[in-house]
Amino acid sequence: MNNSSSSSSSSWIYQTDQICPSCSIILGHDTPTFFAIHSVAIVLLTVSILSCFSVLISIWLDCRASLTSLCDQSSRFPFFIATTDAIWCISNLCDHIYLVTNKTCPSEGVINVMGAVMTFGLGYQQLMHAGLAVDMYFKICKNYAIRAGLGEWKLHAFTWAMITAMVTVSIYTGAFGCSGFWIYNNVQTQSGHMLAAFSALLGATLCFATSASYISIKRMVDRHELENEGAVIHNDFHATATHCLTTYIAMCFLVYCPLSIAYLAFLLETAYFKVIETTTALVVVVSANSLGWANAFVYFYNKKVKLRRNGDNNNVLEDGDVSRKRGVTTSPCRLKRCMFSRGNVGGGTRGRLSVATINSTIGEDNDDDHGRTTWYETTAF
Repeated sequence: MNNSSSSSSSSWIYQTDQICPSCSIILGHDTPTFFAIHSVAIVLLTVSILSCFSVLISIWLDCRASLTSLCDQSSRFPFFIATTDAIWCISNLCDHIYLVTNKTCPSEGVINVMGAVMTFGLGYQQLMHAGLAVDMYFKICKNYAIRAGLGEWKLHAFTWAMITAMVTVSIYTGAFGCSGFWIYNNVQTQSGHMLAAFSALLGATLCFATSASYISIKRMVDRHELENEGAVIHNDFHATATHCLTTYIAMCFLVYCPLSIAYLAFLLETAYFKVIETTTALVVVVSANSLGWANAFVYFYNKKVKLRRNGDNNNVLEDGDVSRKRGVTTSPCRLKRCMFSRGNVGGGTRGRLSVATINSTIGEDNDDDHGRTTWYETTAF
């Protein structure tokens, strides 16, 4: 017996049948691995939560300074992302703290509650992120404005309805359970495997939709840059938009893609091989719990890029000789409201973007029916 215990404590692969109601959640009695993985998760989640609140505070301060509100989509986009990230991180933090504190598999009632919270947290985060990215794709690349309602309430309603249906079916079929190092799907039942499969495929689909949307928008911006060569200010805007989009694309591939791949691997290991492999579980924990701080990093990095661009543009506009040489006649105020609109004159400009400026107050919502979107909406990620 001692030999068996000693052998299991040095292994990184554990049988799923070690998990049972009211039993110890420390797989293979491997206490160091148990605390190591949960410690990594708790540290990452704490950093992510603080990062999310930093973004929310920054948005609030920016809105006060510029006299705008969350009615402006350029403010709503990072606000929604930071809020959904915070919800996911807080719900997941409660999960890890509960397991570390109790060290036993919780009762069915607790599992259902925590499984529902986890489903809402991660589902809401991924669906909203993908939905907002796809919405921008249609506006910028397809000249089509999705009628999501005031404050995108239709997108919120769809997300709530989908998650509620998912939670209801999961509770009814007993799909929620202990997954080894977190509480989500039951790794010993068919319904639990179905829940994991649906979550993995949905996550992979949303990851693809988000990445594809950003890549398509970046290509459209790059094409527009080629059509407007020679204007220093316009090139600066294009370079900044491309820079910001590239940062977000990189984040999608570095965080969302590993999460989708690792969770698919975790599903195969638990469903077909009936084992929990620690390395795969660690990759899932690190990638899933890094969403908050990764999105916050991108937000502040892109914000710094845009501030540097605005400072450079103001210097150019203050230099009368440079402005005259380059033919720049746009004022700084109008530059802040530089817009994309798709040209349709004679049908010959279909699929091309033209630059237009409008004299409107800062913070006005531009969710019009013509599919136009401001530069700030494309770069305020």
